[in-house]
Amino acid sequence: MIRGLGDTNVLVRCDNLLALGHFHAEPQVVVPALTNALSDSDAKVRLFACTALWNMGLPNAAGDRDPAEPGLRQAVPALLHSLSDSDAAVRGMAVNALEQIDPAAVPQAGVR
Repeated sequence: MIRGLGDTNVLVRCDNLLALGHFHAEPQVVVPALTNALSDSDAKVRLFACTALWNMGLPNAAGDRDPAEPGLRQAVPALLHSLSDSDAAVRGMAVNALEQIDPAAVPQAGVR
């Protein structure tokens, strides 16, 4: 799925981002790939990257996912940068992802 993030088709990249976010697998590998997608030239891809990070911050079905997991927290600087994205939907989802991953980062970034 990570290889699919380099596909030339926007929909393929978006589908792979969503799948990666839902699996909650190998954050040390997945989170950097999702973070890189936050700088994609297509706003849809950036939105789906934020959504995938938000999904990774949610507890899994067993309820044992720690949203503050260090592997996931490495996305915080890139999400903070996404707060100034040119697309309003990306900015909004970046706030949502930050609230899941590091709620303290939201007020510190000046978001209400």
